[in-house]
Amino acid sequence: MLHRSSIGALAIASALLMPLAGAKALDDSKYPDFNGQWRRPPGIANQFDISKPQGPAQQVPLTGAVIVSTPQDIALIDARRGIAMFEKVNIPLLGLIENMSSFCCPTCQHVTPIFGHGGARLEAETRGIPYLGEIPLDIQIRQTSDDGRPIVAIEPDGVHAKHYIGMAREIWTTIVTGAAHRPPPRIVIE
Repeated sequence: MLHRSSIGALAIASALLMPLAGAKALDDSKYPDFNGQWRRPPGIANQFDISKPQGPAQQVPLTGAVIVSTPQDIALIDARRGIAMFEKVNIPLLGLIENMSSFCCPTCQHVTPIFGHGGARLEAETRGIPYLGEIPLDIQIRQTSDDGRPIVAIEPDGVHAKHYIGMAREIWTTIVTGAAHRPPPRIVIE
C-alpha cells in the first residue's frame, strides 16, 4: 500500500543509495515535504522528493515505477498522489498492483474482500496504466516476509509465488520491450 510511511521508507532507501550514486544529501530547509501532502515519520530525513530539480529521479536513472495499493478509496488517494508524482518527473509507470485484495479463511475457505476488491484494477484501467494483478491478505505471505524469506523462495510452485512471478515477468517484459520508455527531459531556457 502506498501511504505516508511508504514515502518515509523511500526516504530511507534514498538516504542509503544516493551517497553511493555520488549525490549530495538534500538540504531539508531547501526541499520541504513533497507538495505539502505528507510528513515524514519521526527521525526520517526528507531526502526523497523526486519532484525537485536535482532530486533522486534526476540523479539516478530510473527505468520505471510500480504503484502498490490496497483497493479501498482512501488508499487509492495516496496511489493517485504517487502516480502524479512519477508522471510529474516523467518516470514511466510499469503497473499497478492491488495488495490485500482478499482474505481466504484458512478454516472454512470463505473469501472476504476485507478492504474491498477491484479498486486498483479500476484505477489502472481509468488511467491507462497496466494492471499487474492482486496479492491476497495471507498469513503465509506475511510470515515469510517478516522472516526475510520471500514466498517465491519458500514455495516457488505455490499459488502465491506464481502471482508474484507473473507480475515480475510482466514488468520485465515491459522493460525489455522498451514499452517503459522515459522521454528525455524538457529543457527550458528563460
